Amino acid sequence: MAELVRRRKIAVAIVLTLAAAVVAVAVAAWRSGAHPGGDPGGRLMAEIAPVARVVPGFEHRIPWIAPPCDSCHFPATYAIKIEPHWDSCDGMAGTFGWDPVIIQVGFRWTGSGKALVTLLDQRLSALGWARGAVTSWSSDKGPDASWISRPGHAPAEEFALDAPTLGLPWTATIEAKPMGPLVGGC
Repeated sequence: MAELVRRRKIAVAIVLTLAAAVVAVAVAAWRSGAHPGGDPGGRLMAEIAPVARVVPGFEHRIPWIAPPCDSCHFPATYAIKIEPHWDSCDGMAGTFGWDPVIIQVGFRWTGSGKALVTLLDQRLSALGWARGAVTSWSSDKGPDASWISRPGHAPAEEFALDAPTLGLPWTATIEAKPMGPLVGGC
């Protein structure tokens, strides 16, 4: 009799463990498919990464850094890749979506802002980009100058230039519109 009770306890433990594993796998599968989009396989990031070479000083080598913490100090010259993530405006209903695919570049420039814009205009024009307004999906709402990828090009891409502020270097933001719905309504 004691042997039968022991075997039942073992059987119940095995069944419960298997049930928990099945539930965990089902939840993981559901969550991974719940928000299709972003940057599948890093394709969008791979497409915009070479555009960083138009930045003065980045023609031959792009100084990539890993995403630092909020309290870390950025070097004077850097490039950082920021993959999109599923986001919202503080959890508000109707605002959930993907952030853009972003490359942020910090660089030094000792010439005038006008000379920098002229140089970037030449380099981006050679790639088929044109001066344009900030796109509706972009996270950069106040650039000093912006360019958009060639008309009809998918994915939509933008290059925005911001002048130095608060002791920070010049920055350029290169963005690609993610796959799937965009975060919005903030």
